[in-house]
Amino acid sequence: KAADWMLFVFLACALAGCSLVAIAFNRTCRMFQYAQNAQALASANQDYTYNSSTTTTTAERRVWKTSGADQGHIDNRARMKYCPSSSCTGGLCITLNGSCSAPLVVNCDHVDRHAPTSATVVSGFWNIRTDRTIGTWRTWLVSSLSANMTLVAFLPPPLDADVREGRAARGLRTKTCIVSTPTEQLPYGYLVEAVKGMLQRLRAGNIPAYKTWNWKNPELANERYVLLQAGKIALLEAAVQLNLFNSSRYVWIDAGLSRHVKLQGDYWPSNEQMRQLDSNKLYVSTWGGYAPIERTLQNFCMSPLGSIRVNRNALSGTVLVASSHSLHRLFPIWTATLEFLIKNNLWNNEQVIIQFLGCFRSDLIGILDYGHVLYTELGTRYGPLSKKVDLTKVFADMNVLGLQKANDWITKLQR
Repeated sequence: KAADWMLFVFLACALAGCSLVAIAFNRTCRMFQYAQNAQALASANQDYTYNSSTTTTTAERRVWKTSGADQGHIDNRARMKYCPSSSCTGGLCITLNGSCSAPLVVNCDHVDRHAPTSATVVSGFWNIRTDRTIGTWRTWLVSSLSANMTLVAFLPPPLDADVREGRAARGLRTKTCIVSTPTEQLPYGYLVEAVKGMLQRLRAGNIPAYKTWNWKNPELANERYVLLQAGKIALLEAAVQLNLFNSSRYVWIDAGLSRHVKLQGDYWPSNEQMRQLDSNKLYVSTWGGYAPIERTLQNFCMSPLGSIRVNRNALSGTVLVASSHSLHRLFPIWTATLEFLIKNNLWNNEQVIIQFLGCFRSDLIGILDYGHVLYTELGTRYGPLSKKVDLTKVFADMNVLGLQKANDWITKLQR
């Protein structure tokens, strides 16, 4: 529909960071905004609000402005920042939520910053879910984080001590940095109330896709757990800032990784596997049951603003692979996308947001079509990573309505 198409092109324009559109075609962008304000998503009976002063900005670090979400907002509240040394004792003082009133302490002078490493593995756990016991999580977490890898983990007491002591007993102390993290320090914590309001509106609304969701599942209904899922990217970016192991590659693993895979004794991930991946992209694996992935992606991206409402995961978010360079590019775009979706009552988990972002920025997202959680494929004995999905080719085949035409249009305007 015309209104959906206008919103689609506007978002594609914003994600591409097209500065000339904002300047030379300001009247056109304004037309999109007014049309969205009056009509967009009305057919879905969505409680939709839009600030018509929103405009595109000039670079990837200033993707587009939403109400109260300018560049300073992204820098000061979403990104990890250092706090004054007087605000804590025993190490570096940092905050994940923009407030230095109760900073986290990074006390990791014992790590070997000069040891060869293929990647820094990053993980985190917040005891938010009430449908699983802390004992269950402890079993999964201690097993997941016991592997031979270079690790930065954000963990609450007493799990922080459990993992620290367990890895030291395995001779991995100099490869381990554990940051003790209370529940209050949540990545994207400044969005808790906004997400809470959004979820309430979705539960009470009349959007058919959301009516089928299981609103008792904390992955969909708990505002803090929702942000923790999206916060994987923020924690990866925090690890890049800390740069404790002089890594160029960073790998996220969920605390429950060990329930999906059989852990190996070799150092993980291997240099050989990391070198096969484009340093410009965040990589994610496909999830079983949605083959062929090319058609799934095309169908999703034909109407991304509608597809994101569907509770269906074609990708797995348990393991994510990135580089310091790709995270530098991705983080502000991810944050602006997150804020955009929350504001406009469009929601799903982080796997689907990655898929959504891939519709607009195939240069930032890489997909490995293995149909399960990545692990063995990143090990020393696996060999070539032959199942890379070429998103450029996938979207080049979309000749109806589609994404390639929008991208071509944006490219011409930028010239």
